[in-house]
Amino acid sequence: MKKKLVASIAAVTLSLGLVLGGTLAWFTGEAKTDATFKAGTVKIGILKGEEDVNNKTLELIKNWNPGDSNDFDYLVPNLGTKRAYVRVELSGMQWLDTQLANSNVTITPDANWIKSTHDDGNGVSRTFYYYKNIVNPETAANLKLNVRLDGASTGNEYQGKTFTVKVKADAIQASNGAIKSAWNIPDPVLNQLEAFTPAP
Repeated sequence: MKKKLVASIAAVTLSLGLVLGGTLAWFTGEAKTDATFKAGTVKIGILKGEEDVNNKTLELIKNWNPGDSNDFDYLVPNLGTKRAYVRVELSGMQWLDTQLANSNVTITPDANWIKSTHDDGNGVSRTFYYYKNIVNPETAANLKLNVRLDGASTGNEYQGKTFTVKVKADAIQASNGAIKSAWNIPDPVLNQLEAFTPAP
C-alpha cells in the first residue's frame, strides 16, 4: 500500500511537471518601441536680394528727390520646418532731424499684404501688414514697399536730410489657431488670409 501511494505521488508529480513544462514550450515573441516627439520650428530671416540684412541698416537711396517714388523688395524666408503666417511692422518712420515733418513720406506695401491697426493683445495699438498667404518651409514672403517723397510739401529744409524706417517681420505657426490666439488678429483681417488646412 505504501509503495502504491509513493508511486501515485510520483505519477502526479511527473504529470504536473509535464503540464508545467509544457507551458514553457509555447512559441512566444515580444517587441518594444519608444516614441519621441520633436517640435517643429518657426524661424524667419529678412533678405534684400540675396543678402541677409537682419539687424543691419541699409542706405537704400543716396540722392532722393522730391516727387520720387521708389520700390524696394525684401524677402522674408521661412527657415523653419512649420508652415507659417508672416506679418511686418513698419515703425520709426521719421526724419533724423526731428524738427522736420514726416507727413511728406508715404510707405505702402503691395497688394499681397493687408494693413490692420489693432490692439496687439497687450493693450497697445499697432499697425501691422499681414501677408495673405501661408509661407511654406523653404519659401518666402515677398515684401515690396513703395516709398514716395511728396514733391509739393518737401522744401529746401529737407536737402541732405535722412529719413529712417524700421522693418520688423514676425512669423507664427499656421496651425491650431495660433494666429488668432497669440496675435489677437481681428476676424475681418483673418478672413482675408489663406485658411490653414492640414497637410494630407
